[in-house]
Amino acid sequence: MAGRPRRTFTKTQVAKIDRMAKQQCKDHTIADALGIPLETFKGHFRERTHKKRAEGKVELHAAQWRQRTNCTMAIWLGKQYLGQSDQASVQHGVDKSFLDAMKELAGNGNGNGRRNRTDAGR
Repeated sequence: MAGRPRRTFTKTQVAKIDRMAKQQCKDHTIADALGIPLETFKGHFRERTHKKRAEGKVELHAAQWRQRTNCTMAIWLGKQYLGQSDQASVQHGVDKSFLDAMKELAGNGNGNGRRNRTDAGR
């Protein structure tokens, strides 16, 4: 056998890894919590944690749908892990009636802000 023997993990350790990954813990956090070197952890669990994080996001999304009261935490978690955000509606441009009113105020609707010659004498 070349190199080190492959490390084995208990069912309890794997269950903890799954739970923490579903809770969106980072690799280094899980590895530190279980006392596993980061590179060893990544070598053994990269694909598994990727899948479990996706499952956790699905569960989080489902929990948001189930919320009926006090959903502040579900909203915050959605922003952190599901890419959700508050979106303000901003409209650009000016209403035609507003422009017409401004033209009227600026000088009888000619839009140049100057009085007509006929208005100058008044």
